[in-house]
Amino acid sequence: MRAMRITPFLFPLLLSSAAIAQPAGDDPWKFGALRFGMSTQEARAATPGVEWKVLAGAPSPGIAYEIKASQLLELGGLRHDVRVGSRYGGTHHWEISTAAVAASVADCKARTAALVTELESRFGMFDLTAALVGAEKAVQVGKASRMKTVAGRGLFFVRSQHARTSADDLDIMVSTDFDENRGRQCNISARLDAQSPPPKHLNVSWDPARVIARPTIAYRNRSLRALGVPPQPLTVLVPCNIQASNGRIGSCLNGPAGQPIDPYRKLASDWALRYQLDIGTTDPQDQTVYPIDLPITISNDDVRDVDLESGTVLDLAQVKVVRNGRRDAADYLPNDPQLRQMSADIAVRCKVLEDGSMICGLKPGTTSPAEGFTLAAIQFCESLEIDPKLRDGSSAVGGFVERRLQFRSQASK
Repeated sequence: MRAMRITPFLFPLLLSSAAIAQPAGDDPWKFGALRFGMSTQEARAATPGVEWKVLAGAPSPGIAYEIKASQLLELGGLRHDVRVGSRYGGTHHWEISTAAVAASVADCKARTAALVTELESRFGMFDLTAALVGAEKAVQVGKASRMKTVAGRGLFFVRSQHARTSADDLDIMVSTDFDENRGRQCNISARLDAQSPPPKHLNVSWDPARVIARPTIAYRNRSLRALGVPPQPLTVLVPCNIQASNGRIGSCLNGPAGQPIDPYRKLASDWALRYQLDIGTTDPQDQTVYPIDLPITISNDDVRDVDLESGTVLDLAQVKVVRNGRRDAADYLPNDPQLRQMSADIAVRCKVLEDGSMICGLKPGTTSPAEGFTLAAIQFCESLEIDPKLRDGSSAVGGFVERRLQFRSQASK
């Protein structure tokens, strides 16, 4: 369905009855035949005869994450395109938009105000997105709402937001831009967001019994080397997202926005990213993420002191590398420009821990030309993880893995 170009004088006459009428009624999430939170399949089934364009879909036929229909919704006296769904945000994400010629800045502002007023009648007050700066102004609209506006040299912008206050509410951002010198097109959009509930067959809540991957012993030990252990055990509740496709933690917050980041909180977020949970039957093509809070404890238990002198050196032919075995030592070359002009052979000895990770150090009896090379070699070796059992079935735990790394200067390459 092609977009309509509407002149400001004919605009009131061109609102076709084909658009979905928008009485708020008792359900503010309901927009005629559509309801916010519908899946893309449900939205298409509820609007027979409407042409929906698939914007993002899975390789499997018929699976659509994001779809769009032109001029389907009527809000505030305007016809809007509607975009339903999000590849990552799930079903509870809409974007509505309209673009039509306006007679003036005042005309474009009035259209935006009408949209904010109608959304206010459904969801409550809209307010400024941030404090006013420079030429920005606060404009009262609706019963108790405000829009932030800025105008000058034929340009006009509006921002107004409604912040979610409950599980039955939405986060809504209304934006407008208008350029009187370039076609006088008034572009208005609104983004509606809420948290998509996970399907019943997925358990995305925290449960230590369902952990199938976590930061290794060696990684926790290594990441605490420079920072130091906190005086008392520290537990941080880290807000993250978990991936529906595999139960991996995909992103986490270091702390409240606009505030200094505590180094231990940042470390807890880093550790959280290495978790994976068994969340049930997953679909590898499902790119939705869901919120989850992970309790991360940092304590003296995360530090290991290992003896690299006494122990058995393992036969490398019996060792099975299970992670990061294809990494190149050259990727760990020190950043120091002077060291990059040098070559070095570093002998490293690593002790195998019970989870297959390794804590490493310079092999006793050997030397290194520079601390930077030593740290680079240790970091490379500690990135490797092996099977705690050797190929012959015996235990590798407590044994030593020895590696010799050669760093070549950039000049010799």
